[in-house]
Amino acid sequence: SFDIFAASADINGDYGQCSILHKRKTIQVSKPQSFTTTRRDIVNRFFASGSEYAKEFAYFFKENPISDQVKHNTVDQYWYRLAGSLVYLEQYGVHFMVSRMVYSYDKRRDKPALSLVYGQIFDENWKELPNVELVVPSNNPDIHNDEKEEAQKFTAISYPDFLPFPAYHKFNINKDGYYGPEDPRIIVVKNPKGYEEPLVLFNANHRKILEEEIEEASKSKVLFKEYRSMFMSWPWQFQRGKLNMEDLKSKHNSNLYTRVIELKIENSMRLLAQQKNWTPFISFQERVAEGYDKYIYMVIRWNNIEVLKCSLTENFDNSVSSCSFEYKMRTTEVLDGVGPLRGGTEMVNVNMLLHEHVEKFPQLQHELDRIPEGREVYLGFARAHFKECGCGKGFYRPNLVTLVKDNASQYKLHDVGSFMSLNVPVTSWDLSRDLEECINGLPNLLIPNGVSAWDIRKVGTHVLDYLTLSFSVNDHTVDMVHIQGLLRYLLPGLNENGHFGYDNDNVKCAMDLSSAYCTAYGE
Repeated sequence: SFDIFAASADINGDYGQCSILHKRKTIQVSKPQSFTTTRRDIVNRFFASGSEYAKEFAYFFKENPISDQVKHNTVDQYWYRLAGSLVYLEQYGVHFMVSRMVYSYDKRRDKPALSLVYGQIFDENWKELPNVELVVPSNNPDIHNDEKEEAQKFTAISYPDFLPFPAYHKFNINKDGYYGPEDPRIIVVKNPKGYEEPLVLFNANHRKILEEEIEEASKSKVLFKEYRSMFMSWPWQFQRGKLNMEDLKSKHNSNLYTRVIELKIENSMRLLAQQKNWTPFISFQERVAEGYDKYIYMVIRWNNIEVLKCSLTENFDNSVSSCSFEYKMRTTEVLDGVGPLRGGTEMVNVNMLLHEHVEKFPQLQHELDRIPEGREVYLGFARAHFKECGCGKGFYRPNLVTLVKDNASQYKLHDVGSFMSLNVPVTSWDLSRDLEECINGLPNLLIPNGVSAWDIRKVGTHVLDYLTLSFSVNDHTVDMVHIQGLLRYLLPGLNENGHFGYDNDNVKCAMDLSSAYCTAYGE
């Protein structure tokens, strides 16, 4: 069972009346399944490969060589894997996962020095394919398999492997730095030539030239500033060098990296503080109209909801996609902070899901007809972050959210859920203790990472939906659960009156109940 607060009435900020918005729903959840991978083998294979990408990070391990870590079986003391996010690649019949591998100089997974992105392929039964090669649409400059300039190129990519994301790093200057791509989230987009391909959202430190002073005719002094920004990356596309991450030519100029583009809000300054927790989604209406995905949208704030619109196809000046505001609940206020509800998975387009299955299950046409013209509906899992609320210094759990977009780009949160346990045991942050417990000064985390699949099947005489959610426990695991029955609760509300919910009432009600959940859990 779980609790949601629906945009079904106006309580006008009177949170003593949250019961008017409250609904209790029931779904079925499978036992959690873990994607276990031997970190020792991953690390040993990568750094023994001799690739230019592996060589680039060698100086991180000058005092603690990888060969010694492997020899003395200490890899697991320094390396951790988390934040697995998957998508289903229909044309290949496989699941593609990206997860995060971090190296901690201090043997602390909450204080990593280096973060890398690891890619894997799984079959339809969620079993890893250990040595697989996909022939994929690409812009690889080394591939010339068609003389026609407008034709789609293809290249072969092998998995599993680390994806060569360009990264700014100066470990020899700042040993306490925090380098490489963080919190990868994956979504499938359709490119202008009609091919589907994965797109990864992540945040990372990068360095930009602030100013350049000419001291002498032959010398100049360059001043830099470091920022944390959001980026998008196409794992099947590539670029030469990494000027867009370091802003200065280096010995890596000829290296081939995964193509990345910075996401920057137009008419605004880059932020020095952390910029992260953006939630991506795709418009099915635009895909039908254009034949491909011209834009990607991002929820960058749930409380006082704000939505960005970023181009996927323009000629990006200086490797930057200028994002404009698609919607802001508060247009005149300067808002501070994002509130406790943030990040989480991508949002899945329910219109697209129904259209993909209506031919096989004609009864779904009735549900499509009930959706008002121009409305798009999205479902995903955000996460709320509470500090010192009853269990540990930081507490995370998933919060189910449904987002509705109506004509004239009006967005609202139709449903916001309280914390969901998903019946997942959250073992101790202390990895030496295999039990659930609250430890003062340490986190207690169950973080949703991605909606890995959402399918509709006939079981007996019933048409049922099965959603697969990937998550991590205490920044140490890559797990998933299967959830059955979300559509059953979602569909009846798709045609509800559009006048309610353009406020924060259901967000505040859900956060109050989430806080109470944390207190009860701690007790």
